[in-house]
Amino acid sequence: MSGDEAPDLVGDVFSRMRSTAKLGGKHPPSLQRPPRKNSGFTLEAGPRVVKRDEDGNAVGDGGETVPVVRDYAGTRIPQRLLYRDGIRIRRRRDREPKAFGAILAGQANERGWQRNIANGIIMSKWPEIVGEVIADHAEVVEFKDGTLVVQCASSTWATQLRLAQSQIIRTIAKEVGDGVVEKLHIKGPSGPSWTKGRLRVKGRGPRDTYG
Repeated sequence: MSGDEAPDLVGDVFSRMRSTAKLGGKHPPSLQRPPRKNSGFTLEAGPRVVKRDEDGNAVGDGGETVPVVRDYAGTRIPQRLLYRDGIRIRRRRDREPKAFGAILAGQANERGWQRNIANGIIMSKWPEIVGEVIADHAEVVEFKDGTLVVQCASSTWATQLRLAQSQIIRTIAKEVGDGVVEKLHIKGPSGPSWTKGRLRVKGRGPRDTYG
């Protein structure tokens, strides 16, 4: 076979292929387009597809951009073929990993654990919040409905804590979040009770006898 006959033979083969494709209802291969290459793909933005409900009404926020995938020869790859023959183009979804602490905080809010967790944090970090000296003379006894109850060893220490109440609340907010502890109820020392017997009138409460 001479070199002049080779192009005619190739052209004849392509003509037969195109005729066969037309008879089978398939698109004949284009002789004007470069052959496809499987060495890589490019991704470009395509038209926006608007999702619609059963009645044909548009739903969502204006539609979703469908990516157009082409190989290096410029051939467009249909969406139905993106997951075949190893071609896998993943769209970005709202699946970003979340911090473990953020997950725990969300679960605590949903299950109503925030108060118990805050109480545990305040109890364990109380010396860091108010300082070692104050912590030796004042302790947390209760946390309820946003109020932290603190018992002081004397009226002098109770006065000191009342003066520093705003600063203490701000420091607590840095540990457990804003709005968890709204106010402090600072109590002086509990004095002994001199009432005896089953029948007695309730007094005005403990007084600072030894402060």
